[in-house]
Amino acid sequence: MKAGEIILPNLFLLIFLFSTISFAQSNGDSLPGSKKSLIQEEDLLKTIENLKNKNYDDAIIGLGELDKALDQFVEQENLECISEVPYTYLNDEGIRVSAKKKLNYKEKKVCLKKVIEFRITFLKHKLGLRKILLKKLYEKEQKDLQDSFELSERNLLEALKKFK
Repeated sequence: MKAGEIILPNLFLLIFLFSTISFAQSNGDSLPGSKKSLIQEEDLLKTIENLKNKNYDDAIIGLGELDKALDQFVEQENLECISEVPYTYLNDEGIRVSAKKKLNYKEKKVCLKKVIEFRITFLKHKLGLRKILLKKLYEKEQKDLQDSFELSERNLLEALKKFK
């Protein structure tokens, strides 16, 4: 393997991570310790499931909000992957101690891999939701078409009665 083959992918990864950090720093809401609560994977997946039961218009609005929440989640996870991670342990005296640990290269790779794997899972769930929404839209369009036909038919029958 040549040096350029290793450096180029790592360079792209570093640029992505630094751009994420700089965006997150300019948007203080997504920084750890901010007043906003942290988004969890389960919350995003539950939101998708809840949107499946909503009507089409509400679900489309919810889908836009869900995309924003996903972006915030990815920013939050990327920050955790490249910064110090808080953890708690018991010391020799049995006292719970909080500390921070900086992730090594392998841990960062695993962390970023988990973020990407979740995004794939999220996309699969979102695809299922969009299929359901398309079916709902199709049913709504069919109903509107049927209603339009019935209205036109009624109007024409009334006009026909005038000629009898």
